Amino acid sequence: MIGDCTDLCVTALAMHLQLRANARGIQGFQVVVPMDCVETFDIPDDPNLPPGAAHPADFFHDVWLYHLASNNIRIVRTLS
Repeated sequence: MIGDCTDLCVTALAMHLQLRANARGIQGFQVVVPMDCVETFDIPDDPNLPPGAAHPADFFHDVWLYHLASNNIRIVRTLS
């Protein structure tokens, strides 16, 4: 699967699909997320923004790919 926010819509859909397949006992089902087809948004840290408003894209992208992989979502570098 592909998407524009690794830490939001990609994670929500990938986890839903994997958990649904697990709950139904579907053997051989695998959600695959290619790293070059997902990304997230960046909000740089800025003293003019409220606390907690920063969203470092690289950090959240990596953390949520790790989270997906730890939940049996297959992470690959590319589709090819």
